[in-house]
Amino acid sequence: KKYLDQAAADSFIPYEPTLGQYVTAEEAAARWQNLSKWYEEKGHFWVGTGPFYLDKVFPLEKTVVLKRYDAYPDPSDKWLGFGEPKLATVSVEGPARVSASAGEATFDVYVTFKDEPYPADEISGVKFLLFDSNGEVVASGDAELVEDGHYTVTLGADVLSGLGVGANRLEVAVTSIRVSIPALESVEFLSVP
Repeated sequence: KKYLDQAAADSFIPYEPTLGQYVTAEEAAARWQNLSKWYEEKGHFWVGTGPFYLDKVFPLEKTVVLKRYDAYPDPSDKWLGFGEPKLATVSVEGPARVSASAGEATFDVYVTFKDEPYPADEISGVKFLLFDSNGEVVASGDAELVEDGHYTVTLGADVLSGLGVGANRLEVAVTSIRVSIPALESVEFLSVP
């Protein structure tokens, strides 16, 4: 307690060359006064910043009493959303056969978590790669957002005409801001003249 009284009397600022730029002598005095009040009420200097504080200490009984700090700003379930990684599930639906003469082909991409639409504000990107029958990449880009959990990939006539006849594969990759593991899905379709 004598060191507290001495620090309060001197308006001591720890690491003053640095912290003195951010803490005034009046603020330091108020902090020392608050610490003195804490010591008078609790009988110890164990000040915390979490959801609980050390209220009483009983050394002989080897017990302590913790109390909930009612003004703690974070709700009790703040970190609950991180208990299970929010890995996206992706499904791609579209025509089994496409033709350049049709003008375009649209594929629907559904992104979910536990069968619920994945919020668009938690998605960092929905990208696609289009492979022709030789395994060559002929197109790539971003899917367009329709609504939460629903995106579309539209292949125009210029892309379709470059595919030729044969089996093609559309690969979709979804990246989330919640997890670092992308979700991948593909669909195959036949291109005809």
